Amino acid sequence: MNIEISEDSHIDFLAVPSAVAIRDAFLDYNLQFSNVTKRAKERFEQRDWSGSRDDANARIELYDQCIAAISDKLSDRMADQSNNALLWMEIRKAYEQLISPLLDRELFKTFFNTLTRRFFKTRGVNADIEFVALAIEPTDSITHPVARHNYVLSESLASLFERVLADYPFSAKYQNTEVCAKLIADTLHKRFEHWPEPAVLAVELLDTVFYRERRAYLVGRVLGRENYAPCILALVNEEGGIRVDAVITTRQ
Repeated sequence: MNIEISEDSHIDFLAVPSAVAIRDAFLDYNLQFSNVTKRAKERFEQRDWSGSRDDANARIELYDQCIAAISDKLSDRMADQSNNALLWMEIRKAYEQLISPLLDRELFKTFFNTLTRRFFKTRGVNADIEFVALAIEPTDSITHPVARHNYVLSESLASLFERVLADYPFSAKYQNTEVCAKLIADTLHKRFEHWPEPAVLAVELLDTVFYRERRAYLVGRVLGRENYAPCILALVNEEGGIRVDAVITTRQ
């Protein structure tokens, strides 16, 4: 990629490599974060709650560790120029060009802002060297649909959710998929009894399973003839196996 640079060769000598280093530091953070997160499914299946807590702490600490590492690297590279606002303006310009093709560039910008605040001890907003809200691109740039499972009611609602649970297997077994599916169906019938019948015609759930503390979450929505609502299935893994612990249908 060709990056436009200013006429100040000294600043340019530092700006472009610094922008590349910041981008690479965030990519490294993202990779390490993903590696920790990938352990969540195994932790849940094995009921390794202490390991799950360790991973949660590791994710929290990782951001500061990566920011500190790139800060030290930039300080060594910039020497007495590390608080040069003109230099950081050029770094931001080069960095913006580097990340412009990326779908998650907003996260890269947040990482960059954290760095500038560390170097300049900024209070409030410094629009000269930071990315501000107006500069953040909306998620409209995401044009591909998110991977999901789609279910259309063709039998009983309980039978539909038996299919749902079969599509989200774990190494640990479900305690009783029929009982869990009936619990979900009964809950939805009660919650949406004011909707035109049949209340639930279809269900959409993200392919990704989310994990927090001791629960796994299947996240999506239910659709009726004229209505739709969130649908989040909270799963717990007990000694007897996995079961549905809660059905969440409202925004918290």
